[in-house]
Amino acid sequence: MKSLIAPDNITMLAAVINDVAYPLFDYKNNVELTSSSRMRAIKNTVSYSFGHKSGSALTFDLKFSDQKKNDKPFKLEIQHNFDNLNENFKNRFGKEPKDFSMFLAEEISLKVSRHPSGRYNLEYRINKRGLHNQFLGTFIGNTSPRQFYESSFRLYHFLMMAGYEVEFSGMVKLEYLNSVLVELDFDTRMRLRGWIYRQYNTQEDKAIRRLVDQSVKAAFEKMGLIYQANLFGDFGKTFMPMSLFAEGVLIPEIYFTEESLQGKKLQPYR
Repeated sequence: MKSLIAPDNITMLAAVINDVAYPLFDYKNNVELTSSSRMRAIKNTVSYSFGHKSGSALTFDLKFSDQKKNDKPFKLEIQHNFDNLNENFKNRFGKEPKDFSMFLAEEISLKVSRHPSGRYNLEYRINKRGLHNQFLGTFIGNTSPRQFYESSFRLYHFLMMAGYEVEFSGMVKLEYLNSVLVELDFDTRMRLRGWIYRQYNTQEDKAIRRLVDQSVKAAFEKMGLIYQANLFGDFGKTFMPMSLFAEGVLIPEIYFTEESLQGKKLQPYR
């Protein structure tokens, strides 16, 4: 019985590759691709690299077949299929992204910098060796705080979810990013405050975190906010930046679909 890779892992890896490699994959067979067709081609190439069909066929297999889901840390699958990834992208697009090598690391350090001109850059270092390297794609000279931080935190969440040791430093000027105030009840705010200031033992900490996550998710639904789980993974699995206020928490806009933010009062993150 063949073990399958979860479709969400495939989707998140494809989105990360698109962010890291853009605009290397704008053309296929000398034909310019739209953003949606480029993502579809990248996702299918990732699926093929792990020995599966396209993303939709993979989802169908997981839902309706007797094949079991692969429970290994996803980084092991990436490292095992690393040569396939490189070769398939080279064959399909005629180009091989230089930053793929980070997937072979155990520890990855991410660092944000912001130029006085308003341009954002993301650098990385692997296994604590040498200097940080500059990413290309979305992560170099980006003037859009939302696009830059959405891609940066998507990369961070993906690496954490996949099982890498990740350090994320220099998350500068988040105040240039809009956020939405999610109102919470008094008990949840007190639990969250205690969790932030580490007032619980390890067992209590996990229990409190689960209760807080449930309350925050319920607040999302009440406000009509749609969390982008397909891009950031299951809510509560990794660190999400938030600021605690008297009424609730400020959460960066990047975690929600733009449609669900329509009509919501946005304010600078602080």
